[in-house]
Amino acid sequence: MMRRLLDRIRPRTGVIVDDPHPMLLDDVLAAFQAEGWLTIWTLRDRLEERHPDVYGGWMADELRTALRTHAITAVKSATLDEQGIVRETLGVSRDTVLAAVLRSR
Repeated sequence: MMRRLLDRIRPRTGVIVDDPHPMLLDDVLAAFQAEGWLTIWTLRDRLEERHPDVYGGWMADELRTALRTHAITAVKSATLDEQGIVRETLGVSRDTVLAAVLRSR
């Protein structure tokens, strides 16, 4: 499966396929304010607020798929809600996004 994903990014011919969202990594990094970690839904909302023409209508799964092409995967995190119930959510760390930005340059 990973090979097929990589082939979509870099076909075996050695030619790099045009990225349909060339500013995605920069936009995602800019969506982090002082936070070190954001849920995938908060991240999607911030992208849509800042760039509705590009990310308007995206679902969280579409964002996760786009991030995976840059080796960024959302990870589970467990937190306690106001009632003391453990809630799991998916999120991305700023450090992971920054590392992907640096790799891409």
